[in-house]
Amino acid sequence: MSESIFAPGFKTDPYWWDAAPPEEAAETPLPEETDVVVVGAGVTGLQAALTLLRGGREALVLEADHPGYGASTRNAGNIIPYLWAKLDWLERTIGPAETQELAGAGKAALGYVLDFLREEQINCGLTESDRYYLALTKGHFRKMEKDVAFLEARDINTGWEAIPPEELRRRTGLGRYHGAIHVPGSLSIHPGLYVAALVDRVTQAGGRIASRTA
Repeated sequence: MSESIFAPGFKTDPYWWDAAPPEEAAETPLPEETDVVVVGAGVTGLQAALTLLRGGREALVLEADHPGYGASTRNAGNIIPYLWAKLDWLERTIGPAETQELAGAGKAALGYVLDFLREEQINCGLTESDRYYLALTKGHFRKMEKDVAFLEARDINTGWEAIPPEELRRRTGLGRYHGAIHVPGSLSIHPGLYVAALVDRVTQAGGRIASRTA
């Protein structure tokens, strides 16, 4: 019996690190003062720092490990073009107008990401693909049909489509499901390349990143 439960070649490093190996930021002495300190050199922290730098502020990024060490280079790289929430529940909780506003913000966030990639000329393998949410039971598919009707009635997440099992099989070859929701326009990027580009833009703009600085 094998002593390991893992297959040969198993590794714990993210797949994304193959094309974008993590790099330690150059060692930098901490300044006496700066305009803004950003805690964490992940996607959010690096973009915040870059925004500050582009606006004429100084920015120091403190990172406990190396840039992008955590979830920023360990995620699936998906960019979903809508607000990820149960919108019918949200409407009952906060009201129709507020739900519409949040859904609009979710859609606007996609535009922000695409504009940012174009303006900063970041090449991180941006691709577009269809997305299917699969129904495991007939009841599950009936709920999907209601969800799509709800969204259409409120002009939210337009373009979503509930497709029955025979249509799902025709499009994808999947024959064991009871239907699906088809979501067009989903995107994906290479998280490792994205973080590496952000590190480059921050340092080129004069920002400082202090690794191993908890």
